[in-house]
Amino acid sequence: MRTITFSVLLGVVFLNPTPALSAGNIEYSYAQQNNREEVLIQTSTLTTNEWYRCSLKTLLCTEASSTTTLEQPISATRAILAVWKPLLPSGAQWLTLSPDFRYVAFFIPATQYRKARTFGVFDTITKKTYTKKESVGYWDLLTEGVSLFSFSPDSKTLPYISDVANYPTVHTVSLSSLSGSVLKSTQLFTRAYTVADVVWKDSDTLLYIANRESPYQWSLYEYTLSKNKLEKIDDSISYATPLQRIESDFLLAKNDSRGLYPVVYRGHSKTIETFNLPTTAPIKTLGVEVGTLIEDLKGVYLREEGAKSHTLIVWLHGGPYRQNALGYHPYKSYGGYDWMLEIARQENVGVLKLDYAGSSGFGREYAESISGDIGVADAVKTAKAITDFAQRNNYTDVYVAGNSYGGYLALKLLVDEPSLYKGALSINGVADWMTLLNALNNSIFNVQFGGAPNESNYALYNTASIYNGIDGLGLQKIILAHGTDDKTIPYKQSLGLANALERINKNVTLVPFEGEDHVFKKPESFTKLCALLLTTVGKTNTGKCSL
Repeated sequence: MRTITFSVLLGVVFLNPTPALSAGNIEYSYAQQNNREEVLIQTSTLTTNEWYRCSLKTLLCTEASSTTTLEQPISATRAILAVWKPLLPSGAQWLTLSPDFRYVAFFIPATQYRKARTFGVFDTITKKTYTKKESVGYWDLLTEGVSLFSFSPDSKTLPYISDVANYPTVHTVSLSSLSGSVLKSTQLFTRAYTVADVVWKDSDTLLYIANRESPYQWSLYEYTLSKNKLEKIDDSISYATPLQRIESDFLLAKNDSRGLYPVVYRGHSKTIETFNLPTTAPIKTLGVEVGTLIEDLKGVYLREEGAKSHTLIVWLHGGPYRQNALGYHPYKSYGGYDWMLEIARQENVGVLKLDYAGSSGFGREYAESISGDIGVADAVKTAKAITDFAQRNNYTDVYVAGNSYGGYLALKLLVDEPSLYKGALSINGVADWMTLLNALNNSIFNVQFGGAPNESNYALYNTASIYNGIDGLGLQKIILAHGTDDKTIPYKQSLGLANALERINKNVTLVPFEGEDHVFKKPESFTKLCALLLTTVGKTNTGKCSL
């Protein structure tokens, strides 16, 4: 085993419209505060953080700082919710107050030990509570979303998001028809697609974010209830940023070839307007949705920049309840990975970002399909899809890489069928489920395995093990990259596997990232990862990994 360290010299980033990608044009801009007149926006790249104070009316921005705060209008909502919370059922979350202050909507998520979720409405006048329970046999995936409830401006209708019918979609409650103790609702849309967020434009019109046309195309829609009329407003909308109503306008975010940035939807004119922020050229090459692969998997393909090569990197995201993106990911924590994959593409390596079983954006049933079958249902289907894609596109040198759960899956693919892959890069990946889940009490992984290791689930842990397959490895290149301060998947996970592989003379390299947690923050860490990725696939770092 080799443990290697890097010395990184950070240089100045020059912004220009040339085709070469630099970290300066990976931009993630977040609306941190707003006071209905101004928005405080933080813009960050892999190397910089800047703040701007922007007018919601003119969209003009001036420089601010990390200590800037906006004077907030007085709101009674928090105080009112605090008064009524003691009267709500234990465990009530996502508390939402109706505009007329009469109703409080709440949600009680399912857990590993509580196999049902509860949607509820509390009437502050009658003091009655109305609830609806839904059985959940898996991790409650609704807790991964950005919102659940949105009262209509006239306080007569409550939409909420539920995946009881497989895809997360909108259900509505008529508040004037509340009776008994059961919350009665109607599913608004029947078409199968994922709704990420929903708010009211007016008492007859809903705005919502969904991937209605394609799993990877997230769009903003406007739906008029009385006319049953649906209109698409714009594409490339971030599903990770909640819609915020500000008078007749709405604050949301787009993510595309340059990253993520806030925009304003003007309700009256039905137009999307962008803040006047300093920016760089949006030059990232967008991936192509490859549709349904063998075993019903989907993915995003970035074809190599030059002549067709025979080298392919298969990228496996973490989660597992996450989804790849055509451009830069809406989560900044994935933006750095997208950046280094783009560098690999420019170095004439094909990239397939694969959404394996368990991923989000394809319905609850797809996400749940790996429950009780970790390292089997996902690994077997993924291996078949990769093999089929590689053969059809003439890739003979295939490498697998991923972060977190994706790091585990990359290793599992390699030990299951070593002859299919030239190597693997695991970033903060799980190596030993037994050790990890003995320390956790309530996580999506505990649910997938049916709890901590015991007699009833030992066979599942054994099947999912990386260690059980390492003797069959040849000299495939294995790189284990891990943050030394990782509080989610401890560094010792990769250290232990590296030691085991070294003892049987396998080609393993352990790369510690000093001081990094599960989500890397340091600019030099992404430079280091980029170089590791190129090294993994046998490419020389020509300087493109520099920031």
